[in-house]
Amino acid sequence: MNAMDQRSVVTGLCGRQVEVVDCDNCTIIPLTDLKCGQTARLMGFQNEEDMTVCRRLFDLGFRVGTDIEMVRKAPIGGPITYRVSGAELLLRSTEAQRIMVSVA
Repeated sequence: MNAMDQRSVVTGLCGRQVEVVDCDNCTIIPLTDLKCGQTARLMGFQNEEDMTVCRRLFDLGFRVGTDIEMVRKAPIGGPITYRVSGAELLLRSTEAQRIMVSVA
């Protein structure tokens, strides 16, 4: 997926929609596009038809404004390890792709 225009990205959690603001010098991309060692700030979620997954990600610490670092990728499409608030969490690519982050 290509980088998205920050004005077209809409964040939300459990039905609450908030437009992304204050992102003049950043690029918004899916979390799966981060490179190993790269850090980004969570801006919101996309494809929220399954709010259960969105809520679970929120409970794990994936909250708007949180810094996330990509630690490592497993080979052959395995889970990706991210550092969120000091904890290392593994996500499937399909779940990580829902999370939109900004890279300054």
